[in-house]
Amino acid sequence: MKLEDRWNDLWWRLGVQSPDIPATGIRLIAEYSGPDRHYHSRTHLEDVLAKLDWAKTALLKTAELPLTTEAQREMFDTIELALWYHDVVYDAKLKNNEALSRDLFLTHAAHFGLDEKMQENVAKLIDLTASHKNAASLMERIMTDCDLAILGAPKPEFDQYDANIRKEYAHVPAPAYK
Repeated sequence: MKLEDRWNDLWWRLGVQSPDIPATGIRLIAEYSGPDRHYHSRTHLEDVLAKLDWAKTALLKTAELPLTTEAQREMFDTIELALWYHDVVYDAKLKNNEALSRDLFLTHAAHFGLDEKMQENVAKLIDLTASHKNAASLMERIMTDCDLAILGAPKPEFDQYDANIRKEYAHVPAPAYK
């Protein structure tokens, strides 16, 4: 499924049908496609969403999720929305990318009239990606696992990740980077 379609489908499932949704999705995808995005790129966005799809399939197959069908849908939609926004603002020279990404999400969510509880949950997940610490709930663990799965990738994939991160941090002298 094309990213644009996936974006639109997510908001439709969330009950938001603003005419601004498609254009907002296109702008978000464009942010991930910027020239300084070597790792935190459209490819990363596609990868974390694929990891979420895998996790969802694996967890639903076990039939051990302690949630109703509606709660499962809400949990996975919450994670997906957080993944869309978690790195939308990314400048390796800044220390507050996650906070800026969260704030952009909250601006969009308020504009679209997204439920306040959903806004709070998504914002919390985005904030969690600043350190990936204290992932306590199942939803938080899935979110961090999707974002950090690259660390367990086969060596060629990990090496590409490592090289791309270094490109994003090219402004940092090699001794300090190491």
